[in-house]
Amino acid sequence: MAAATMRPDVVARSFEQAPDEAYLGFSMGAILSAVGLYLIGRRDEALIVGILGPAFALTGLMMKMLGTSRGMAK
Repeated sequence: MAAATMRPDVVARSFEQAPDEAYLGFSMGAILSAVGLYLIGRRDEALIVGILGPAFALTGLMMKMLGTSRGMAK
């Protein structure tokens, strides 16, 4: 049961360890996937996937601005 829940410091550390290129890659992948879905006529799915692009980009920007997690248990 304890293995199913993740502590906030573990999650924050894993986000910090991801390279900046990963966030950019996920963002561009989501945007291109949304365009592809839109072009094949799956417009509802394209809207949902398209929302993920800016979310990944902003997460990467936030991690870059915040740097290391301060005040978290180590």
